[in-house]
Amino acid sequence: MSRIACLESVWPPREATRKYDSESTFEMPLVSFAEVPRQGWSQQFSEALATFGLLLVILRTGDRASIVPLSVAGYIVAAYWFTSSTSFANPAVTIARAFSSSFAGIRVVDVLPFIGSQAVGASLALLTHRFLASKQRA
Repeated sequence: MSRIACLESVWPPREATRKYDSESTFEMPLVSFAEVPRQGWSQQFSEALATFGLLLVILRTGDRASIVPLSVAGYIVAAYWFTSSTSFANPAVTIARAFSSSFAGIRVVDVLPFIGSQAVGASLALLTHRFLASKQRA
């Protein structure tokens, strides 16, 4: 699986389809709004850190696409257990979880700050990857 294919797998329409499949499987309403607060400095920092780490793991695997799934799974488990973030690490997941009243949801008012944190984490991951790649070539 290429890095592009990995990133395409979380494209918003695909994520929304997964969300509705799981809701109907458990006989939950197809549309509901989350009430779980995900706010505060620690949540925002942890979400930026989770996104940073996830993208850096994907980018740093280079041409070894066969290890991307295992690397991503390992990182998500670690980020979930060792940060206060629930490792959404993806705007599509964040938006989809706003329409889920389960424990994994996120209030609609907390979505934009989360996406902002993800953008910061993604930008820092890209800059770090470029820096490390330039050091490798030198």
